[in-house]
Amino acid sequence: MAPSSDSAAAAPLPATAMDPELLTAARRGDIRLLRDLLKMEDGPAMPAPTAASAALVVVDVVVDGTATPTRPSGAGAGGRQSLLEGVTSRGDSPLHVVAAASPHPRGGGDDDLLQCATAMYSKAKHLLVDRLNNDGDTPLHCAARAGNVRMVSHLISLAARGGGDDEKSHEAAAAATTRAVLRKQNGRKETVLHEAVRFAKEDMVEVLMSTDPELARIPDVGTSPMYLAVSLGRVEIAKLLHRKDGDLLSYSGPHGQNALHAAVLHGKEMTKMVLGWNKGMAKQADQFGHTPLHFSSSLKHSVMEMVFGSSFWFSFSWRMNGTTELLLEANESSAYHPDKNGSFPIHVAASMGRLEVIKILLSKCGISCADLRDKQGRTFLHVAVEKRRHNIVAFVCREPWLAPFLNMQDYDMNTPLHLAVAVGDLKIFANLMRNQQNAQRWIHRLLSLTSVEGSMSKRDDFQKDHIPVLDEEQESKKLTVSTQVLGIGSVLIVTMTFAVAFALPGGYRGSEHAHPGTPTLSGRYAFNAFVVSNTLAFICSGLATFSLMYSGIVSVDFSIRSRHFDASIILLRSSVRSVGAAFALGLYVVLAPVDEKTAVAVCVITSAALLYGSVEIVRFLAQAMALHLRLGCRVWIGLGTTMLANLLLEYWSFVMIFVLPLYLKF
Repeated sequence: MAPSSDSAAAAPLPATAMDPELLTAARRGDIRLLRDLLKMEDGPAMPAPTAASAALVVVDVVVDGTATPTRPSGAGAGGRQSLLEGVTSRGDSPLHVVAAASPHPRGGGDDDLLQCATAMYSKAKHLLVDRLNNDGDTPLHCAARAGNVRMVSHLISLAARGGGDDEKSHEAAAAATTRAVLRKQNGRKETVLHEAVRFAKEDMVEVLMSTDPELARIPDVGTSPMYLAVSLGRVEIAKLLHRKDGDLLSYSGPHGQNALHAAVLHGKEMTKMVLGWNKGMAKQADQFGHTPLHFSSSLKHSVMEMVFGSSFWFSFSWRMNGTTELLLEANESSAYHPDKNGSFPIHVAASMGRLEVIKILLSKCGISCADLRDKQGRTFLHVAVEKRRHNIVAFVCREPWLAPFLNMQDYDMNTPLHLAVAVGDLKIFANLMRNQQNAQRWIHRLLSLTSVEGSMSKRDDFQKDHIPVLDEEQESKKLTVSTQVLGIGSVLIVTMTFAVAFALPGGYRGSEHAHPGTPTLSGRYAFNAFVVSNTLAFICSGLATFSLMYSGIVSVDFSIRSRHFDASIILLRSSVRSVGAAFALGLYVVLAPVDEKTAVAVCVITSAALLYGSVEIVRFLAQAMALHLRLGCRVWIGLGTTMLANLLLEYWSFVMIFVLPLYLKF
């Protein structure tokens, strides 16, 4: 006869490979073959094996397309083991195999699988609770993972009976056995309920919780079924778990987290639901010091916010999830809870660019939240600058009540402006200087003009440590390529203006005139201004072409080439402006006598386009206003001359075009 569970537990025999025929019967649910094998096992005992044959020998053969171990060459020491003691290479017992099996076309259906489980349990009861596979799973784990609700219910009923069909167990003992089966944890510290939750088997969860309403309390530490349900977004299963066990179930998660940490990642509704069950989780931190508010603050932008920006009306409508307000309402003090790095939720929000979270934190907690420092003494603005979160920097710069934070220093004495220069982010530097547009050279120019010292050290040391040395070879290659591109435009302007000089608007006088071949519109102010503008365009583009040719010669010293290149840029800018003026004046001359309104409209439109060159002047003015707030009126002493010089450099050609004809006329 097969050994009882007591004897098996008292003297466990070495693991042996499962009989191939038994494995086939278990996988197919072949109850007839299984019964035949068990009857054969009850026959006369085989001779005891020798020591040489006692070793486990596992050879893979193919059964139904699956590799399975063969029957061992002998029995265990001390006598023959039951067929049901054999295991697969994964450590699965025959009951594991039956529990995980599905109906087979060459075997039985669900009922046959259930009968197989009953037959195995009646012969070896310990297989249901005590026999674990290599992953620590019981047969009940395997049945749940296969999604077989009937098998799960059947195994539970077998455990409740505590024996075969004709045996009666005490009610208390049966209940204890059932709880032991259901609460058995595998290698991942998970019960069968975890498997049911993971594979979204709501009916299975119902069966398990009805059998043991306290099952969701396991484990106290680690991933609980409720945490798993929330993290996977299983809303109905989470509600079912709470309905069955109320507030006593476990909300714990991995690394010291709780279900609320997982809920905030699924949005407002999930967060609201979990908070309704247990508000105390809002102040609990994981092993890294992160509260649920830290998690909520770390959520990335919504797609709509990234595309359309973060204006107030849009952010109010599309604000991501709305979990921050819920968490603050549940526990406002979580805004002042630092993690192990000293970062508060507002620092996390700044790091991720979550402007709306920062607005909510500031509206709920005020300036005391903005003044929070991490372990490096950084405010949220320092973090935003380091992470290049332009939207947050711009917001702080627009809010007068946050102005004190612009000059706050961290423990290394760095203000946000220091960090902006260090990371080399021009847009952030511009925002901190109260300007929305900028160019890199303005950083150095403005700091120099306002006598800001970069370091309290010898200037040669500062030059060596902080001013990069140009690689002339690389810069020479860049210069050569640039001259080729600019040279094309310069030559085109020369060609065009040369042709226009002999195809003047209005045509030429005929032979009957006292001065045949001369322009018919000569003498008019607009025509004379047109001629001057075309001439300036020709001369500037011609000189630029010469400078570009010179700067493109590799054999010339690099410094000389650079000076010629810089001069060509200035000349080309003047040439383009002159071409634009010539275009407007030429159309005005021919249109004004017949359609003055259209002629004026052409001049206005062209003038607006020509003002494109004034963008840098506007930038300079905006920067000067920002420096005025910091340094007072003395800023204008140094900046006024510089601004005037830049204006003359940009628009000297306009002075020549519109003033010279007036001077010559008189």
